[in-house]
Amino acid sequence: MNYISAILEKFIDDYERRGLFQGFGGKNRQGIFLYPEKIFPEYSDFYNEDAYLEINEALEFLRQQGIVHGNKDSRGQYQRLRFDPAMIDRCYKLTGRVPLEKTRRSMKALLCAWNTERCELLEQFRAAQLQRLQQNKSLEHGIGDDLQKLQDVTLALSALMQLRSETYIRNFSKAVFADSKHFQKIRGCIEAILCAYGGQELTRKTVLSTFNLVNNPTYVMFKGYMHIHFHGQTLHVEDIPGGIALPSTALPAIEQVSVEGTSLVTVENLTTYHDEQVKQNAIVYLGGFHNAIRTDLLKHIYTKNPKISFFHKGDIDVYGFLILENLKSKTRIPFQPLEMDLETLKQYEAHRLVQPLSTADRKMLHLPQLAPYQEVLTYMEQHNCKAEQESQQALLLMLDS
Repeated sequence: MNYISAILEKFIDDYERRGLFQGFGGKNRQGIFLYPEKIFPEYSDFYNEDAYLEINEALEFLRQQGIVHGNKDSRGQYQRLRFDPAMIDRCYKLTGRVPLEKTRRSMKALLCAWNTERCELLEQFRAAQLQRLQQNKSLEHGIGDDLQKLQDVTLALSALMQLRSETYIRNFSKAVFADSKHFQKIRGCIEAILCAYGGQELTRKTVLSTFNLVNNPTYVMFKGYMHIHFHGQTLHVEDIPGGIALPSTALPAIEQVSVEGTSLVTVENLTTYHDEQVKQNAIVYLGGFHNAIRTDLLKHIYTKNPKISFFHKGDIDVYGFLILENLKSKTRIPFQPLEMDLETLKQYEAHRLVQPLSTADRKMLHLPQLAPYQEVLTYMEQHNCKAEQESQQALLLMLDS
């Protein structure tokens, strides 16, 4: 083991963590103390003389360099050493490590020069990270003080905001980084940023798909009383048992969707789509997310079917209502909640088909955009409960047994 490098890295870590590169003062003026035995337990292991000698040799070298100050005890060991912050440049030189101050200056310059294309999401992210740098803090969302990671993240975000159709992740990575697997290294960072600034209804599971980045082909599923017209042909969906799934790539080719029933229902979860009974209506499963191509499809259906009602069926929880509000906001369609009311929740609760609220749930219960659902949300808060869509089928099974 290279004990000289290990000791120097420890000193540099403490120096940078305390922000000493911004100036000395107060309790920091006397320097940083090192207790060798705490860092290297083998230093006091009498059966490991080689380690003891190597550590002592490293400490003696650093003492001769003027980097640390201290004396041996009667046993020939250093119990405590003081690092002189004035020798920090020497430490950087010996380790080959780039000073944090220089890294953060480079990160600030990168963020300031970044063309965010007047994108509100990117502007908010950039402003928040510049503020953190001003406060001598590491960047958020897994970036830390990694300059290369920040470069990759800004490059990926800029490219992602330009996507207008669904794109496979590996193809996207190849186009942006010339490496089909490189995006995976920063995927967690990108997901965290998009969730933080892209809308409170977004989750890590679906956020990339919402921005048109997908692992595999995605589908929209239709069943019930509707006719889908494209290329001079008509699909009578009501005649197809279980409905039909169309790939997202086929959606732009749809010329018209005629809803023959009285209403159209969008459902949040796939299981619910399969369980949902057709009652003179049309049912659509969007794949768990709403991107531009799905929004355009719903707008088209709304325009061509002005006399029908539009409903959305989702989980009776904060995210379920946020998804509904996001759907209404993006499409400008007056969707009404279906079986997401207080009586339905009470029924699930009576049969123990509810789950307790999480800390994240409680923080979002009183968001302004959720005001229309405060009766249900207040009950959820008071009774510490929420319910998934699948509770409906579970309840039916219980009542039938």
